[in-house]
Amino acid sequence: MSDWKTEIAYKKRFLTTYGAAIRRLRAVEEDIDRLRQLRTSASSLLSDGMPHSGKTSDLSDYIASLDEILTEHIRQGHWMLKSRKLIAEAIQNLPSEVEISILTYRFLVLEQTSYEKEHGLSGTKMQPLDKIAKKLSYSYPQIKRCYWRALQHIVIPEDPELLEKIKPAYER
Repeated sequence: MSDWKTEIAYKKRFLTTYGAAIRRLRAVEEDIDRLRQLRTSASSLLSDGMPHSGKTSDLSDYIASLDEILTEHIRQGHWMLKSRKLIAEAIQNLPSEVEISILTYRFLVLEQTSYEKEHGLSGTKMQPLDKIAKKLSYSYPQIKRCYWRALQHIVIPEDPELLEKIKPAYER
């Protein structure tokens, strides 16, 4: 693969970190919900008023697990906000308003999947270029050219945490 293709792929990885961060944050939220449901369902089974033998544990293991997951949730939330800010700043530094609009719609104004719409969740899916072309009243080929030009112009910020996250797995 040539150098410009590698560079474009690297820039795309940078631009998709916000959507990925939203998905990771949502996965942690689902873990929290599962853990809470597990605890309430387990305690409801034992609170039937009948004597039970066997071990009864205190809540310390549950609290420790929940605390660990909540800490991860906070960390992922901070990363989501930071990645959005870094991407928005990089996009705002592009030379053309059209390029700014295209990359903003593509990577920051994410579409909802049908599941997300049904459950009132924010979107995690990139908007396709043909929809962006309609929104901006351009033809698809014009938007595609401007999109590739914007990818060439965008500059990835020198943030150590960001650079570590967008490195390909084989380079880590």
